[in-house]
Amino acid sequence: MSDLLDELTPQFAVAGLAPPAEAGGEERYRELVENANDIVYAHDLDGNFTSVNKAISSLTGYSREEVLGLNLKDLLTGDSHEVAQQMLAGKLGGEVQAPYELTIRGKDGSLLALEVSTRLLFRLGKPVGVLGIARDVSERRRAESHLRLLRSVVVNANDAVMIVRGKPGDHLGGKIIYVNEAFSRMTGYSEEEAVGRTPRILLGPLTNRDQLNQVRDALGRKQAVRVEMINYRKDGSAYWVDVNFVPNTEESGEFTNWVAVQRETTERKRAEDLERDRNRVLEMVARNGEIETILNQLAELVERQCPDLRCSVLLLRNGELVQVAGATLSSEAVRGVQDLSPGAVPDSLTLSRFPLPAPRPSTGSSWSVPILSASGATLGAFAVACSVRRKPLPEELGLIAKSSQLAAIAIEQRQLTDKLAYQAQHDALTGLPNRALFVDRLQRALAQARRQGWLAAVLFVDLDRFKQINDTLGHSVGDALLQQVARRLESCIRRTDTLARMGGDEFTVLLTELHDQQYVLTVAQKLLDTLQMPFQIDTFELFVTASIGIGVYPRDGRDAATLQRNADSAMYCAKNRGKNNFQLFVPELNASAMESLEIENSLRRALENGEFQLRYQPQISIDGGLTGLEALLVWNHPKLGIISPRQFIPVAEECGLIIPIGSWVLKHACAQAAEWRRAGFPPVKVAVNVSVIQFMRAGFADAVAGILKETGFEAASLELELTEGVVMDNVEESNRQMKLLRALGVSLALDDFGTGYSSLSYLRNLPIDTLKIDQSFLEGLETEPNAVPLLKAIVVLAHSLKLCVVAEGVETDAQLQTLRLVGCDRVQGYLTGEPVSTEGVTRLLGDPRSFSSFSAPAKEDTTKKPRRRSFFATN
Repeated sequence: MSDLLDELTPQFAVAGLAPPAEAGGEERYRELVENANDIVYAHDLDGNFTSVNKAISSLTGYSREEVLGLNLKDLLTGDSHEVAQQMLAGKLGGEVQAPYELTIRGKDGSLLALEVSTRLLFRLGKPVGVLGIARDVSERRRAESHLRLLRSVVVNANDAVMIVRGKPGDHLGGKIIYVNEAFSRMTGYSEEEAVGRTPRILLGPLTNRDQLNQVRDALGRKQAVRVEMINYRKDGSAYWVDVNFVPNTEESGEFTNWVAVQRETTERKRAEDLERDRNRVLEMVARNGEIETILNQLAELVERQCPDLRCSVLLLRNGELVQVAGATLSSEAVRGVQDLSPGAVPDSLTLSRFPLPAPRPSTGSSWSVPILSASGATLGAFAVACSVRRKPLPEELGLIAKSSQLAAIAIEQRQLTDKLAYQAQHDALTGLPNRALFVDRLQRALAQARRQGWLAAVLFVDLDRFKQINDTLGHSVGDALLQQVARRLESCIRRTDTLARMGGDEFTVLLTELHDQQYVLTVAQKLLDTLQMPFQIDTFELFVTASIGIGVYPRDGRDAATLQRNADSAMYCAKNRGKNNFQLFVPELNASAMESLEIENSLRRALENGEFQLRYQPQISIDGGLTGLEALLVWNHPKLGIISPRQFIPVAEECGLIIPIGSWVLKHACAQAAEWRRAGFPPVKVAVNVSVIQFMRAGFADAVAGILKETGFEAASLELELTEGVVMDNVEESNRQMKLLRALGVSLALDDFGTGYSSLSYLRNLPIDTLKIDQSFLEGLETEPNAVPLLKAIVVLAHSLKLCVVAEGVETDAQLQTLRLVGCDRVQGYLTGEPVSTEGVTRLLGDPRSFSSFSAPAKEDTTKKPRRRSFFATN
């Protein structure tokens, strides 16, 4: 090394590495180069290393002597060979080259990314070699890759995300360095307006300072914390938000930034507070509480629902308004409430006592809403003030109007009975008649129809896909959608007809005084048509359809119960025929219902009669090896023959028989797999599907442990498959159960991924090992441009979470090739083998070459075209 440095010192100077000119400078220079953190090296024009400093050992694991016996190409990988070839061919000039990246392989096989600067070395005017300085940038490259992945997830998240750089002691005063689109939609601040400012732009007068201290303290301890607090939008309006604060630290433990993931909970909080406060007021009224206390509660109700408002209640006594509850008004403000006619909104109030700075006329706003009796007489007024100058929002006026109604109830006790009677017969969300009122009106209509010889009809209207919308976007959006649906359906019927909400997403229509059935069909079509236009809920444009069943008096029933039951059966028929249609009741539907009843009765004897069997479908690695078997349930009914699980599993779940059936499947699958192992066959993983009712039952993990012990089957060879619906119905309880199962050594798979509510935030925290892609993702791979990228994204996501990926329903060679390209780990379907009996599995285990290629379907399926799997999982 020193000889080369002596000879090439002048040329090092050209490269910017010259030693200092003072005495002893060259010696210090040699020491600097020798002990540099970066690799300093030289090689001849053929790429043979001639000199290298000791940094090569710490970064690559090779000793200096080993490297001096190597050629540059011996260390390079991939595209780096082309760059090196250009350099050795003399395409790099004599000047110092701009830094470029090379990838080399360390002694242990690991890859190392280097940022390299080089120049040619000359002796007597001729190039003799290359001098290079290489810096390890592997961590930077990995960080950039992780950042790109994180950004792709965060940008498309539904929750608002804000990243802040700063120390925890800044009391949330660091600088915002990133916000996603959801943040802008929630707060009104664009990315340009937010980045560079502090999170204090979201704080306001009603933000809980104790919560801020709690957040600051948790971040100071480098701990995540979750709070529900009040934030403020750009327009000054307050809103409730559920926030997760997560600190980020370097590997050294140094605090770098923190992330806030926010989900707005305003509607939920308002609904909860409104319901709680409303119930409290009604209870006080029922107990004849003090009127001032009740009105104070109403004022606080308004303020809790609208945190940036202050409310005062005035009553009309002896012709004058007297303040009795809420925030204190000045005498001028009381006199300012002049016009108390319905809907009046004077803008003249000021507050004499206000927890915040009192609103000035130039910045504050105020208005009043009268309290009216049932007869329309003025009883008093709600006076409301805001610290910013603006008009009241419709929902604020609606809330205050409702509060004034409650106040009127408290003032006039006699109205309480009418109010409660109305609530007992109407749906609180939509205002429509409820089930009790509908049945009452139906019985009256049928009695009249019998007397007059008229027809009457009951229409059962059930919304399609509503549960998906409700679960994905939240109950506040779902409730708003139900309200809009109710209004549209209501517009399709006459005043003499009745629209009722029976609960959930079910509505019923009663058509009376009919002379022919055609009018019923016309109304049914109008109901479907009115739902065709999109619904606008907040920022969401939603589409929803309905399935309608029709029962006509007297043909389909002469009493209310029969008519409703038959209309309900017709509605299920409409759903089974593709949804978004209506069906008249036909007697054959009763036959179908009787068949379901027969299935239920037969199920109770199926286990003891030995009518259940198991089939096993192979799971094959993408390269052709048998990796597992999925146990699938078959019911061979003595009269009805083979019954699809789609028919009997829902019945079993409804009547509770799924518990013993599921235990039978698990026990027999484990026992059979243990028998194969004792017979000398290599171990193979067996997957068993688990029903939601079975999984959520207390002691399920203990039951699995008992079966494993009884059968002698190894827990590591058992995989339990859970669908998204099973897991997402109750994530907290599901997570607890899954951890208990993992503690036994059992593997867990998430089945039918992507067909339900796939939450990434939950997916990363669930203790699962395998992700099973639903067959629907394989459809359209050759025709739909987005199908392959979507499939690849799922595989990449699963692999980033260290999950094995299994594709279900593989039926064609084209699908298999695509799955290979996107990196899928395993496949399952009729291309690789249909479900086979125990004897068939024994033959497969005895012939491991059965899956060496996928050129043709399995032997048992050589005469059949590819088709969907016929043996469905037990859930």
